[in-house]
Amino acid sequence: MQQLGHLLQIEEDDVLHDAKAFLGLELDSFLAAFSDWKETAESGLTKLRRQMTNWQVDSLSCRQVRRTVQKAYQRGRKILRAQARGRRPRAFTLSGNARRN
Repeated sequence: MQQLGHLLQIEEDDVLHDAKAFLGLELDSFLAAFSDWKETAESGLTKLRRQMTNWQVDSLSCRQVRRTVQKAYQRGRKILRAQARGRRPRAFTLSGNARRN
């Protein structure tokens, strides 16, 4: 913040002091919110890996994979359009079923 003040040739006044304090609080809040992201990601990926061990991917055809990806993409576009029209967002699930909030 001091470097920005020097670049903009701003003297330290109440506004700059308040901005420093506010940005410091925002940084603390951000760091606290994401402090456990590694543990959260690791547990989620570990769970996903366990679930994927039984997938029979060798028996899938290219057509089946393509259709599944197309359906997921279309579902996402439909939800985004609904959101753009001001409707409430829908929850996503791995099974592809969406439920209303």
